[in-house]
Amino acid sequence: MEEEKAPLLKDQETAFSSPLPALNKLRSFIFGDEKPEMMLRIPIYINILIWFIFLMWHILSYYAISYRDVILEEKKVNVEILILNRGNELGFDPSVFLGHLIRFHAISILCWAVVFIGIVLMWRKKKNFLYFLFGPLVIYLGTLLFYMGMDYYLDDTTFFDKLLFFLLVLNSIFYLIIFRRQEENPDSNFFETD
Repeated sequence: MEEEKAPLLKDQETAFSSPLPALNKLRSFIFGDEKPEMMLRIPIYINILIWFIFLMWHILSYYAISYRDVILEEKKVNVEILILNRGNELGFDPSVFLGHLIRFHAISILCWAVVFIGIVLMWRKKKNFLYFLFGPLVIYLGTLLFYMGMDYYLDDTTFFDKLLFFLLVLNSIFYLIIFRRQEENPDSNFFETD
């Protein structure tokens, strides 16, 4: 009787002792079991890296601005004064700029969350990835240029951010070209010429 219980306990311990089985199930649920070809995976991996950088940046910025009182208490850095001064330099009414900045980061977080759906659809080779990828990117860029202003885009958006955004768009267009070519002729190789 005890010998029968021992293997069950051993299986239960290994099933719950590592998070890998749960992470594998989550990955399978999100991305599916089928992997796309290597030429389609490379742009997706690049997009995931860029997506992660932008999402983390906007989440950290949102919380740093939202919890500026905690930063003042703990680190003795008055984030609010720094933000208001920067808003004044950019031509914003100081009382409005802080709200604009918080809303911009909140909108950006939502846009980048939808971009992730587009990346998942890219992985699953669904045509509608275009709407979930390029739609939020247009909204994000529009929010950046028109809601925050051209001065904010030119002065406060780093060259690295602009470069990554441009790379994400180009990379997605490259994926689209490969995807369409494989759709038209499944046996073709991207590097073949007609």
